[in-house]
Amino acid sequence: MTAVLRAALPLLLAAGAAAPVTAADGPDLHAYWDDRCAGCHGDAGPFARATLRVVDGRLAGPHHGTAVDDFLRTHHLTPAFHGPVIAMLAAQVQTRPVYAARCARCHGPAASLVRQALRWDGREWVGREGGQPLQRLLARHGGVPEADVPVLAGTLRRVATEVGLATGAIAP
Repeated sequence: MTAVLRAALPLLLAAGAAAPVTAADGPDLHAYWDDRCAGCHGDAGPFARATLRVVDGRLAGPHHGTAVDDFLRTHHLTPAFHGPVIAMLAAQVQTRPVYAARCARCHGPAASLVRQALRWDGREWVGREGGQPLQRLLARHGGVPEADVPVLAGTLRRVATEVGLATGAIAP
């Protein structure tokens, strides 16, 4: 699903979509969700994991079956954000919630942590303060089990693109 998000973000920027922005001036899907959706549905991650699933590559839910993406075209999403929000929700459904279980208690929402603590150095995601590569930083922080480091790093990299960081060269 990250490939869908990567493909959609440059189109959003080119279209000049009105969107919440980060300091990097890219669209911030999490701020968009918080502004448009959270009032009824809460945080996107827990909402997606509790109510949605991916069936045959399509987002499915209890009320709309596999037509969730069709429903969302008319449910408070601007056309420019339809695809990226679908991709974000599908990624949350398909990713083991390591961040929620191991990190959120101290660091709050992943989107907030990423905005404050990560940056793209042109080659890889690094900590803002010490410039340590993300994977290495996670392996030495908070007792994260070695098996969880790749999942956690992948989640934070995905969230970094979702909040609009590194929009000039959206990183893996």
